Amino acid sequence: MFFTTVAIIALGIPIIRAFTKRFERGPAAPALPSPEIVARLERIEQAVERSRSKSSASRSRSVSRRSSWPSRRNAVFPTRVP
Repeated sequence: MFFTTVAIIALGIPIIRAFTKRFERGPAAPALPSPEIVARLERIEQAVERSRSKSSASRSRSVSRRSSWPSRRNAVFPTRVP
């Protein structure tokens, strides 16, 4: 039992010191992305914006088409003549 306690203390103290040093330093600064990655992300963003503008344009065209259709209220139904 004595030797187990000594072994835990001998191994535990350096491990705890390493953890505390790491926490005292604070979080590591995030790595800056490379210019290649930045350019790729910009191209992806432009493609997304283009697709959004296309979808909104097609959506507005479909809405204008729908509004030109006669509604049921304005539809003229043939009436039966007895």
